[in-house]
Amino acid sequence: MLPNAVGVVVAEVTHQDNKLNVFISYSRDDLGFSDQLDAALGRNGFGFDTTLDRHDITAGEDWKRRLGNLIRNADTVVFVLSPSSARSEICAREVGEAIRLRKRIIPVLSRPLDGASAPRQLADLNYIFFYEEPRSPDSGFGKGLVQLVAALNTDLDWLREHTRYLRRASEWDEGGRPANRLLFGGDIALAKAWAASRPKAAPEPTELHLDFIRASETEENRQQNAEAQRLRQLAEAQADAKDGRLQREKREKQSKKQIAGFKNFITTLGSAVITGWLVYEFRGYFLSGSAWKLVFIFIIWAIIGALFDALLEFLHNKIKKSDHQTLKSGESALEGQSEADKPA
Repeated sequence: MLPNAVGVVVAEVTHQDNKLNVFISYSRDDLGFSDQLDAALGRNGFGFDTTLDRHDITAGEDWKRRLGNLIRNADTVVFVLSPSSARSEICAREVGEAIRLRKRIIPVLSRPLDGASAPRQLADLNYIFFYEEPRSPDSGFGKGLVQLVAALNTDLDWLREHTRYLRRASEWDEGGRPANRLLFGGDIALAKAWAASRPKAAPEPTELHLDFIRASETEENRQQNAEAQRLRQLAEAQADAKDGRLQREKREKQSKKQIAGFKNFITTLGSAVITGWLVYEFRGYFLSGSAWKLVFIFIIWAIIGALFDALLEFLHNKIKKSDHQTLKSGESALEGQSEADKPA
């Protein structure tokens, strides 16, 4: 049986809502040990979400991409270090990919190295001994498992966010970096706070992480500026429209006043001239008693005056309609421009 300390760690892990994703990197010569480690750490053991790649490397298979995706989606890489894995090009590639993606790597020794050298990228890391190592009092499978679980439980939340942001950044990058795959709103502030709160022992965010966050912030600012400009243009258009209506109403009043004055002047002047002319020309009719002819002439004059009034009213309405259409056309054009400036 394992020591009591292991049971304490089990209780801690099984209460986690989101399981830490652990990728176990190993040589095929260490499959038996790796199977035991997978069983101990997995859902039926300590409750971690473990990934143990059991596929053989075959010709024509895109195994590099497959392993790369497995490592990218992992929160932590547990590297089973042995003489076989230390000499394996595939294992070295997995370590290199984990380093490139800034993944936390925990090396565990399944057996003595017997003179083999560990990958140089692991030189500064703390090893966990799963065999009885005389130089390490906490060695052995049981004690090593306790140390490994404790290490996996460190900085859980930050590491899970590291994986989640890396996955989103990779999808954005592989898709051509479109704006619709960026972060928006409060998610940007959360991402910046996450990057700034890196625990001391956790790996740094990748450059892709930072590019993704910066691009999200830049796009957010661009859209906010575009929206602010659109609102300014809309406010200016509304102000211009209101001013245009006021100016049009003022011109209409002035036009009515001018036309009314002109009509009165023409009517008065015409009446005076024609009356004087009629009195002078037809003075004989007044004297001879043919007044009905004068009545006929006055009727003709009234008809001419009415036609003149109708002509002036027609011209007034035409000017009014032209002003209204011009103003309406300007408002419609500005509304169309505002719609075109809206973000997609």
